[in-house]
Amino acid sequence: MITLEHARHYAYEISHDAEMVERLSFSFERAAGSWLEAMEREERTGEIMWTSTESEREMQVAIEGILSGYARVSLMLFPERNSGKRGKMRGEMLRLQLGIGEDHPIGNRILRNHWMHLDERLDKALAQTGEVPIGYILARPGQFSEDVRKRAFRFVDPADASVYIFGERFDLRALADAVKHASDCAVLFMFPRNLRESTDEIKSTE
Repeated sequence: MITLEHARHYAYEISHDAEMVERLSFSFERAAGSWLEAMEREERTGEIMWTSTESEREMQVAIEGILSGYARVSLMLFPERNSGKRGKMRGEMLRLQLGIGEDHPIGNRILRNHWMHLDERLDKALAQTGEVPIGYILARPGQFSEDVRKRAFRFVDPADASVYIFGERFDLRALADAVKHASDCAVLFMFPRNLRESTDEIKSTE
């Protein structure tokens, strides 16, 4: 049996991951801006900008963290279908207490499964095409064909903060928003009294 106290511990983990995702989202946006600026200057002047390499690494680290945090929160609320009775009960309990609907974007299993089962996806691609997909491609819009995007495990478009996983586009900002909303629900569940008091205090000053 999962009690309300147990649920609060899970909710804390959700809020913890959300804080990490939020910080990494800011890091990605900053690095993406620097990378695009460096690329534009390289094209214009022919000068090699080492900041592009630094920004590329920062984006890669941020993406790994954002997708990992997203996957963990998703698994908390929408466990794997084969997770057993306890996993099913935990997911239902948390969604009920946090007010998370079945259609919440945090429950996107397509992205999560791509990310959490990378080894199986690579095996499948190798069996189908005879090639292991390219790990990372970082590019601006129109720089690579649709076919190349499909052949890359991670095709990153910094201009619109998106990542293509095996050709399927995912909006990093939307993912971060989904995690934040789940976290906001978790905080409301953990500290309902404090939230009500803060709201009353704001109203009294208006």
